[in-house]
Amino acid sequence: MDESGADRPSAERPAGRYRRSIELYRAARNVIPGGVNSNVRLQSRPAPLFIDRGSGALLWDVDGNEYLDYTLGMGAVILGHAYPAVTEAIQRSLELGQLYAGQHEGELELAVLLAGTIPWVDMARLAMSGTEANLGAIRVARAATGRTRIVKFEGHYHGWADGIYLSSRPPIDTVGPPEAPLTVRMTSGQPASVVGDVTVLPWNDEGAFRACFTSGDPIAAVLLEPVLCNTALIPPDPSFIELIRSRTEEAGAILIFDEVITGFRVGLQGAAARLSVRPDLVVYGKAMGNGVPVACFAGSRELMSLVGDEVAQHLGTYNGNRISVSAAIATIQCLSGAASELYPRLEYLGNRLGAGLRRAAAEAGVPATVIDYAGIVHTGLYDGPAARDYRQYVTAEDFRALARFVDGLQDRGVRITNRGTWFLSASHSEQDIDRTVERSFETFEALARLR
Repeated sequence: MDESGADRPSAERPAGRYRRSIELYRAARNVIPGGVNSNVRLQSRPAPLFIDRGSGALLWDVDGNEYLDYTLGMGAVILGHAYPAVTEAIQRSLELGQLYAGQHEGELELAVLLAGTIPWVDMARLAMSGTEANLGAIRVARAATGRTRIVKFEGHYHGWADGIYLSSRPPIDTVGPPEAPLTVRMTSGQPASVVGDVTVLPWNDEGAFRACFTSGDPIAAVLLEPVLCNTALIPPDPSFIELIRSRTEEAGAILIFDEVITGFRVGLQGAAARLSVRPDLVVYGKAMGNGVPVACFAGSRELMSLVGDEVAQHLGTYNGNRISVSAAIATIQCLSGAASELYPRLEYLGNRLGAGLRRAAAEAGVPATVIDYAGIVHTGLYDGPAARDYRQYVTAEDFRALARFVDGLQDRGVRITNRGTWFLSASHSEQDIDRTVERSFETFEALARLR
């Protein structure tokens, strides 16, 4: 890095393309720790981009560069940037005030909408982030069972709070043996005490899952991303997800689906409907508000009444604020009204993009494993079968090549997540996909020259 904290552009990257972003980043580092408000953004090169505006499937940065956007706010923007119906709903809400320390009718309307849309939701509590909503669901599960132990899976991310930011992306030399993974703290400042209440298991490993129910303290809840999206893109084996459901029921443990990414994105009723598995509690966020901060945890009347009866406390000043609620209502109404066309179209575009990326990589002679699932795509820069769990993925992935691929796409006006995941929106077109595949081929060719 240079004295500004930004990486110097390499010889292959366009000189001056990011001049204003680098200048702003240099200034930001003086008053914002690291120059960013989420450490994930520190991975961007040559500096975290400063975005000027977004519209539909496009973004423009402060240097005037245009991008076909597949980050979509890390999967949150399912309809498109500045989507008119959502923008209009927010504008109307601004005339009414934003925060009352009291109730408004929109909260009731949103809860009724959620319960009417999702069969396993009788009641829902609003929050402002997926982290908060996951903490609420865990608290309900512990209150309902009288137990403390939580089971989670390697590579699954459920927020950055101390008690759940565990083994999300652990260094491979810290994870322990596959049959008995270690619970790895992900940051300095996490107390060692949080490890004792969480058991970590490998994803898609039926033997390890069965074994955890026969040893140790009784389990309060199993918490999982029903489709692993925070590490590559790894769906569950059908028999594995069925085992989780059956074994939690037998043991009286609560099954929590963290659908912060997949909720309202892979289908109107999320991954649970696609997998034909009914969770006890479910967490939604991101696409629920098309990028406006809003989340919820929800489930049966029996479980969620523990919150209303003040057995399991849930608080929050900003929960249910007018802006977030208005955006969520408008987003879910748009998704519901167009569900029969929108979700098949997202899947079609994802298939088209995935096929194009496979073809482009093969023609350029670059080993790549491309997975597409219900409008989400992941590009792995490795050869061979798709990974079935976190360890297989991080062992196979060429992260240096992946970083060059992400950088090369950005230089050519295509923006994807730094982990190689692509999200589709209702605003993307077939022409966007075809242009993207062309630019991806150019990027793969450039990558091949560096190998």
